[in-house]
Amino acid sequence: MVVEDAVADLRFAGNPLVTGEPHIHFYAGVSIRHIQGYALGSLAVIARAPRRLLQSQRDALSTPGRLASDRINLRIRERQLRWAVTRLADAGDPPVG
Repeated sequence: MVVEDAVADLRFAGNPLVTGEPHIHFYAGVSIRHIQGYALGSLAVIARAPRRLLQSQRDALSTPGRLASDRINLRIRERQLRWAVTRLADAGDPPVG
């Protein structure tokens, strides 16, 4: 999502971060998503002046967003696997791997 001028955008014009400190005018953010697809948060860039992004800059912003999502989802999978191995061990089955 890119908001080139939050003051001129009806969705954000009344936001306290736009009307007061830090007086945000520009916002560009990418969602950080759970492996099941729901949003966990966002990685964002803000500025106090209106801005426009080139397509190459939009693409560059999406890369760390994808990396953050991948890293979080890897940690989720790791915890799921550890839990499964613990359950198998508690059940008397030999651990896998």
